[in-house]
Amino acid sequence: MKYINVKSVVEAYKGFQDCMTNKSWGYLALLKGCKNRVCPSVPYEVDLDEVSNFLEDIFNLSQTKKKYNSGRTLHVVFSNKWDKYFNDQGKHLPNIYDVAIWAYRRNSFEDNVTKEDILQRFAKEFNIPLNIISSSFNTRTKETVFTDSLYSEAVLKSELNAIGVDVSKENIDAKKGSVVASPGEISRGPFVSNVICWTGDYRLYSYLTIKLPVSLWQYRKV
Repeated sequence: MKYINVKSVVEAYKGFQDCMTNKSWGYLALLKGCKNRVCPSVPYEVDLDEVSNFLEDIFNLSQTKKKYNSGRTLHVVFSNKWDKYFNDQGKHLPNIYDVAIWAYRRNSFEDNVTKEDILQRFAKEFNIPLNIISSSFNTRTKETVFTDSLYSEAVLKSELNAIGVDVSKENIDAKKGSVVASPGEISRGPFVSNVICWTGDYRLYSYLTIKLPVSLWQYRKV
């Protein structure tokens, strides 16, 4: 097994500046929590623990990560514009390999893994069909270096600090900032709470609809 080299991880973080916002990462986490390939007008039950653990794992820089096991879910229906979200958030289209490398920065891979394997894995785990990836992301390949062991979070913290990321706290966001709230906190963290902005019909920028009776924070517990 092998892991993505810390230098490649830092380059990926640099690469998605100005195109993958905090909202972008929150939306991506919601897609991951759907557990099924996303289609418009289909109701989904989003696993909020999946959402929280994903964000915690990549935007918290402590060696020991907080684990969420609340059993909470969120009911959503995606509109026919759901696939345009990443096009509309930043100054330009994010490179899919920058996104995937940061998303998988702590994951292990088979020794013979290829860039195509990573893309296929990303499409499956984040429930985004490959044709949507081709239209919503820049798919130009980037060099990725692998190593036999996973770097420590302290090493990554030092490398991020060297490119101007505020690492004064254990939690960072997608914009080189440091934040107090844990990345996985749905209501307080900088990712999901910024995606879910309410209007009268519970619609989020025309991309998806929240199916809750009263309030966003009234989850269904299973």
